[in-house]
Amino acid sequence: MGATGACNTFGQLLALRFLLGFFEGVTYPCIYIVLNTLYRKSEQSRCLSFIYVSTGMGTVLGVVLAFGLAHLNGVIKLTCFAIRGYIVFGIATVVIGILTFLFLVDDPHHRLLRLTEKEKEIVEERSKDNCVVRNKEIKKEQIW
Repeated sequence: MGATGACNTFGQLLALRFLLGFFEGVTYPCIYIVLNTLYRKSEQSRCLSFIYVSTGMGTVLGVVLAFGLAHLNGVIKLTCFAIRGYIVFGIATVVIGILTFLFLVDDPHHRLLRLTEKEKEIVEERSKDNCVVRNKEIKKEQIW
């Protein structure tokens, strides 16, 4: 996202937008896997609804922020509002990505949860209700 502001030709823009979509394409499947692991089937619809609403609200807030960046002429040295927007959203994407990598709880027994022994028993009981099987093997035919 941050490099998009440096594009000068349609080919460059097309290539970067392709890469952006390619890397963002795994977002929702990963969210579904994490939700299926952490929540019961009866709770998953509420969680997915929250994610869809959050996506829409993120779009609304992003448009408001882009509107504000477009009206910063003279405040920031960069004159083109598009370049400012790409830089701001690119930096935000990198920061959020790093924070997600460091703090995403992707397992009911994750160390960040700091569960007591009683809570671990509850987690085990909830996990049985879900019947989720995690396979960490990467299969090339599934990728294609």
